[in-house]
Amino acid sequence: MAHVQKYAKGNVQGLSIHWDRKTENHSNQDIDNERSHLNYDLCEKEGDTLSRMNDRLSEVHCLNRKDVKVCADWAVTLPESLKDASEKEQREFFEKTYEFLANRYGGEKNVLSANVHNDETRPHMHFAFMPVVWDEKKQQAKVSAKEVLTRKDLKTFHQDLDEFLKKEIPQIYKEGILNDKTIGVDTVKDLKRYSEEIQKQKDVMDAEVKVKERELEGKIQSLDKELESKKNEFLNLSEALPSKINIKVKGKEKKTEVVKTGFLKSETVTTETGNWIVSDSEMRRMQKVLSDANFVKEDYERLQRTDLVKENKELHDRVDSLADGYVKAINENTDLYEKNRELRKEISSLKAHVKDLKENVKVLYHNTKKVLGEHFKAFRGLVKNELDIKGVDNQFDCEYKKEIKKQRGYNMER
Repeated sequence: MAHVQKYAKGNVQGLSIHWDRKTENHSNQDIDNERSHLNYDLCEKEGDTLSRMNDRLSEVHCLNRKDVKVCADWAVTLPESLKDASEKEQREFFEKTYEFLANRYGGEKNVLSANVHNDETRPHMHFAFMPVVWDEKKQQAKVSAKEVLTRKDLKTFHQDLDEFLKKEIPQIYKEGILNDKTIGVDTVKDLKRYSEEIQKQKDVMDAEVKVKERELEGKIQSLDKELESKKNEFLNLSEALPSKINIKVKGKEKKTEVVKTGFLKSETVTTETGNWIVSDSEMRRMQKVLSDANFVKEDYERLQRTDLVKENKELHDRVDSLADGYVKAINENTDLYEKNRELRKEISSLKAHVKDLKENVKVLYHNTKKVLGEHFKAFRGLVKNELDIKGVDNQFDCEYKKEIKKQRGYNMER
C-alpha cells in the first residue's frame, strides 16, 4: 500500500514536474491528462515542491554534497476496499494519511508537497518531505535521511498507519492494510504474475547498470590513453634535463682593502666575498638549462589545466557515483528477492489452503448426501448453478462425477 524513496537535490526538479503535473507530456502512459484536474495538493503552502524545498533548505543545515538525500517521498495507494468509495470518503482517507505522515516526520514545516493523483490507474498520494532532525551537538536542525528513515521507522510504519486510520476513520477504513490487499493481489495466479514482474524489474535494472558501466569504461580508457601519451611527452622533456647540474667555476671572488691598525699605521687585508667566479660561456650554459626546466614546468601546468584532465577526473567521479548506484541497485534487488521469496511462501500457503478446502468440500459432499438422501440430486443442481453464476469451481459437481465414474467401473466389473 505504501513505499518510500529518498532523493538528492538534483532529482527534485524533475520529480516536481511529475508530482506537480507541470507538463502534459508524460513518459508514464497511464496518466490521463483529461482527468488531471481531479488531482490536488494537501500541502497548502505557496509555490511548488522545488521552491518549497529551497525555502526549507535555507532554514536548516545541509552538507554541501551532491549525494545528500534532501527529499523523501512516501507513495501511498488507495486501499482496494475504498476504490468504489465516494470522492469525499477517498479524500478523507488521504487527509488522515497526510495528518499521520506530517506528525511522524516533524510537522508541516518539513512537508514539501502531498499531491493526490486521480489521473492514473489507481488513486495515490505522493507525500514529499525533507528528513530533518535536531543536532544536539551543534544545537541546530539538520538534514539527515538515515536518522529519520531508520530500520525501526520502516519496520513499524504500516502497523502504525493501520492503527491510526482504524482509530480516526473507522466508518470507512475497516479492512486495514495488513492483509493480501497490501500487495494488490488476490489469487495464486496474481501472486505468480507479481513475482514474475519483480524478476523482470530486477533484470531491467541490472541491464541498464551494465550498459552505463560499459559506456563510461570506454570513455575512460580512451582518455587514459590520451593522458598516457601526454605523460610520455612530458617525461621525454624531463629526461632532456640533466639530473644533476655541475657548474664550472674559476675560483672564489676576493676583495682587498686597507685597514687602519693605529694612529698613523694601516695594512692591506684580503677577504673572500662569498661569490664564485664563472666564465661567460658557463653562464650562458646555465641560463639554457634553467630555460629548459622552466619550459617543462609550464608545459606540465598547461596539461593540468586542459579540459582533457578535467574531463578524465569528471568521468572517474561519475564511475564512483555509478558504483554507489550499483550498490543501491544491489540493495534494491535484495529487497525484491526478499519480496519474491515471501510471495513464493504465500503461493505455497495458498495452495495448501486450497487443498484443505477441497478436502473439506469432499467431506461436506458425502455428509450432505447422507443427510438429504433422495433430495441430494436436486440440491446438487442448485449448488452447481449458484457457483457457476459466480464463476467459482463447482467442487460438489466434481465429487459427484467422481462417484458416478466409480459406480460405472463397479458395474462393468460385475
